[in-house]
Amino acid sequence: KSSKKIKFNNFRSEYMDISKDTFYNSSKIKGKDVYIVGSDQVWNNELTHNDKTYFLGFCQGHEKRIAYAASIGKDILTAEDKTYLKENISKIEHISVREDSAVKIINELIGKNVDHVLDPTLLADRCVWDKLICTKNNKSKYLLIYRLSDNEEVLQAAESISRRLNLKVLYITST
Repeated sequence: KSSKKIKFNNFRSEYMDISKDTFYNSSKIKGKDVYIVGSDQVWNNELTHNDKTYFLGFCQGHEKRIAYAASIGKDILTAEDKTYLKENISKIEHISVREDSAVKIINELIGKNVDHVLDPTLLADRCVWDKLICTKNNKSKYLLIYRLSDNEEVLQAAESISRRLNLKVLYITST
């Protein structure tokens, strides 16, 4: 395992209360009355590769389906993206999204009012986050870059800003 995965697993074990039930195949998820999907980038097909699990596609028909703070992750969709999104969100009974643009897109696609909600990470009180911050190694100022995928423009901008402001650059990435 990579050190990144080991650190993440250690963090998860220490700070997160996660069900013992783990499903690596959506066909094994059965017997629940309600399913909730969310949040960050769950409807960004560039990241999910059109996996219908993120649209609760494994449901058989009688279960209640909810999307909480779902994110499309982009403001402009192709016609193909719109068709795919419309087809897959039509069976979700209650939808809330993070982005203003997603509210507009979904309203146009299915004519259903959706709720615009805050990113769930911002629902936690500051004291929750303060407990997780390790300040002993962060004495100097820095520029933090969080990115979901490689983007040369972001990297160049970060380097330019860091030189101008004399800041160290720290990167967090999911890739």
